[in-house]
Amino acid sequence: MRPSRPVTSPGVVLVAALVIALGVTVLAACAEEAGEDDRGEETAAENEQDEDPQAELETELDDAESRIAQLEAELEEAEARITDLEGARDAAEDRAAELEAELQATEDPGDADAEEEAALGEPAPLRSEEGLVDQLRTYFPPPDDLPEGWEPGVGDWREIDVPEGFGEGTGFEAPGQLLTAYAEQQVGAEFGLGGDVWETTLRVLDEDPETGEATGAHLEWGLADDAVVGSDTRLELRDDGDGWYVESAEQRPHCRRGVTDDGTCT
Repeated sequence: MRPSRPVTSPGVVLVAALVIALGVTVLAACAEEAGEDDRGEETAAENEQDEDPQAELETELDDAESRIAQLEAELEEAEARITDLEGARDAAEDRAAELEAELQATEDPGDADAEEEAALGEPAPLRSEEGLVDQLRTYFPPPDDLPEGWEPGVGDWREIDVPEGFGEGTGFEAPGQLLTAYAEQQVGAEFGLGGDVWETTLRVLDEDPETGEATGAHLEWGLADDAVVGSDTRLELRDDGDGWYVESAEQRPHCRRGVTDDGTCT
C-alpha cells in the first residue's frame, strides 16, 4: 500500500508563487541598482581622468608666465646695468681726452719747436736758382696772433713791365750796379723801402761776361698790407755790348691771408 502524498492547497501554492516572484523582482532591482552604481563610478572616474590633463596644462602655463615675468625683470636690470656702463665709458673717454690734452701742453717746448721747424722746411742753397728768390722769412713760424682761417702762402709768378729807365740801351756797367739802382729807385716809391716796406734784399745769379746773361732778384718783406706781406721781383739781365739792361721781369706775391685758385692773394 503506497503512502499517501500530502495534499497542497491552491492558496498555499499561490502564495509561494507570489513570494518567489517578489524575490526575483527584488533581486533584479538590486542588480540594476548595483549596475547603475558601477556605471556612475566609471563615469566619475572618466571625468576625473579628463580633468587631470587640463589641470596639468594650467599649472604649466602658470609656471611659464611666472618664468617670463622673472626673465623680464632680469632683462630690465641688465639694461639698466648697460646704461650705467655706457655712461662710465663715456666719462672715461672724456677724462682720457683731457689728460691727453694736458700731456701735450706739458711736452718739452723744444720738441714742439723742432717739429714746427721741420714742417717749415729748410732754405734753398745759396747761389742757386731756387735760392735766388728764396725768402728766409717764410721759414719763420707764423705769428701767434694770426687770425683764424688765415693761411699764408706764395702766389704765382706773373710777367710785369720792364721798369722804366732799365730797358735796352741803359748801359749799366754790371748787374749789381743795375740792381742797386733799381732798389734805390724803389726807396722813394710809395711801396718802397722807407715807405711801406720793412726790408729789401738784393741778389745776383749767374753773372757771365762771356754770354752776357745774369739774373737779379729784388725781394721785399713786411709790406703794410693785410693781404700781401711781401713780394719777389725777378729780373732777367742782358749785356748788349754797351752795358747791362733788363730784358724781362716777373713778380710774385707772398700772401698773408691766403692764396686764391688763380695764384693771387685773398
